[in-house]
Amino acid sequence: WIDNVTYTTSQNGIRISNDGCTADQVLNLTVGTKPSDVVTTKSICAGETYTWPANGIVYSTSQNEIRITNDGCTADQILNLTVETKPTDIVTTQSICAGESYKWPLNGIIYSASQSGLRISNDGCTADQVLNLTVGTKPSDIVTNKSICAGDSYKWIDNVTYTTSQNGIRISNDGCTADQVLNLIVALPIRASVITNSVLPELCTGENNGSFSIEISEGIAPYKVSLNKSDGVYEQAIGMEHSFSNISGSKQIVYIKDALDCTFELQVNMPESIALNPVATVNYGCSVNSVKISVDVSTNLNDIDYALDNGSYQKDNLFTNLSPGLHTITARHTNGCSKSTKPFIIEHFEPLELSLTTGELNEIVASATGGGGEYQYSFEDQSFSKDDKFIIYKSGNYKVSIIDKNGCSTTVTQYFAYIDICIPNYFTPNGDGVNDEWGPDCTVNYKNLTYTIIDRYGREIANYHYGQKWDGKYNGKELTSGDYWYVIKLNDPKDHREFVGHFTLYR
Repeated sequence: WIDNVTYTTSQNGIRISNDGCTADQVLNLTVGTKPSDVVTTKSICAGETYTWPANGIVYSTSQNEIRITNDGCTADQILNLTVETKPTDIVTTQSICAGESYKWPLNGIIYSASQSGLRISNDGCTADQVLNLTVGTKPSDIVTNKSICAGDSYKWIDNVTYTTSQNGIRISNDGCTADQVLNLIVALPIRASVITNSVLPELCTGENNGSFSIEISEGIAPYKVSLNKSDGVYEQAIGMEHSFSNISGSKQIVYIKDALDCTFELQVNMPESIALNPVATVNYGCSVNSVKISVDVSTNLNDIDYALDNGSYQKDNLFTNLSPGLHTITARHTNGCSKSTKPFIIEHFEPLELSLTTGELNEIVASATGGGGEYQYSFEDQSFSKDDKFIIYKSGNYKVSIIDKNGCSTTVTQYFAYIDICIPNYFTPNGDGVNDEWGPDCTVNYKNLTYTIIDRYGREIANYHYGQKWDGKYNGKELTSGDYWYVIKLNDPKDHREFVGHFTLYR
């Protein structure tokens, strides 16, 4: 002020007093309030710039409170500038099939080839658009290679049934899906035949030595075969041929399968084998032996000859007067089959002879020697049996015949005396061990014999059977000496006699 003082704050009534002639100087100083900052807040996109009008400077990066300082009467200028971060790319990832196209909605362009990182650039405030387009590779064809047997059919995925060969039938699909391709082979039928001159038949039934060979063609190799069993075990054929051995029988069926399990049946008719099975039947005649050979009933006897002990062959199947010992006979068929009998023994032969002797009471015993054995006897022309003992009921000449297993027979007639039952005329029941009991003797052949004892008054004292004796008692009491009567009945189907008489009891 005029007082040369510098003031920075408000002053009210500062006075410079002067003389009375001079006016006082008074200072009223007001210090005004500085205006508030003028703040400019601005946002720009990444990559943009901003020119601040307050100073004309161009900014491209964010600024925080850049200040232009003015006098106390003028507000300061402040700039807050934000440069926004550019948004992340918006990526469109798309896959299409081979042969297809894709129209990108953002630019309307149609693409048919793969694109990687195709970009639409936008301002710093807007995300760029990026396209990644993959055009897929069409998958390789799915090829169905199928083989079927002749006469069979195959239904493919197109629901068509095929019966003939097809090559490259195609079902075309979109670029993302493999095409389907069918290659169908209808195999030729299997053919088979017997190789000429390969059949060697089984000559004798049961020898299992037949054989034959076959050749196989067409179908699809390799082949496998089974003999006579369609559901049996199959063996691998060697190349185009196969041989079978150890064969029995005539009719054979070969079941053939190829690589597709296609089948074929080949019937092989081999010559019939011969069932000989010779059996030797030895017969001992009454003077000579003989052996007859029998063979299986299925064999024609006109086609067979025979040999004894590897000797010369003959047509007759009967051999006679063989020497004692071990022998075999071979039967031979015209087809070459030969079989021998089991070894058999010819026994030494003795003529059939019969002798008769006395056995027990009134018994004839027949004894045989020689011949074929297994003797049977006949007594007085009755039926033959194995019983060699006979009972007679009277004296006389008796005829006994014999026959052996060979049918040989002989007869002997011989006199034999009959011994009748023995009836004692007394007994002495005194306990001395001699004649203490009474009963008929010589009765061994009369097992059904009965007898009754009667006293002189006609009273029955006792009734007895074969083998029983009377002790001279009645009801446990001894009877007195005297005569007693008997009635004896033989009761034999061949001897109906009865004996009535008396005897004496002595005490």
